[in-house]
Amino acid sequence: MIEAGAWKAIPFVAASLGVYYLFVKRNKNKVSQMLTSRPQLTHREFGAIYFGESKLREALAVEVRNILSHHLPVSVEGLSPQDKFQEHLMMDTFDSLSSAEFIIKVEEKYGISIRDDVALKSDITFGQLIDHIEQRVVETNMAIPGAGAPHEGGR
Repeated sequence: MIEAGAWKAIPFVAASLGVYYLFVKRNKNKVSQMLTSRPQLTHREFGAIYFGESKLREALAVEVRNILSHHLPVSVEGLSPQDKFQEHLMMDTFDSLSSAEFIIKVEEKYGISIRDDVALKSDITFGQLIDHIEQRVVETNMAIPGAGAPHEGGR
């Protein structure tokens, strides 16, 4: 049998969950409004417009954005290369493991390890992440299907 004092905690727990739900919902709306106020681009259009200086960068941007779309509860069609994962996209607000799962999927996709890289410790932008992944992919000399040779059209 539950002690009488334990029942007093139920309203506190319910209120805490309600406040958290409202916090997440408000942030989801904030991110969604920011992204929908921008030009809506497909993954391919995004890659070509912002990272089209080389086939490798374009292919990386397309695929990484696609992976990201599975880890955010909002559409990424308005994503900008300058968007920071935590500050602008509030990635960990929605799911505390979403950032880690996202990085793991990127690592698996390209056969690289970036989880412990110092460059990723701060709140980086999408563009900075693509720069970092490109560097790691070129270091491992991995060819990406449809992107040509790793060194082709490098920056």
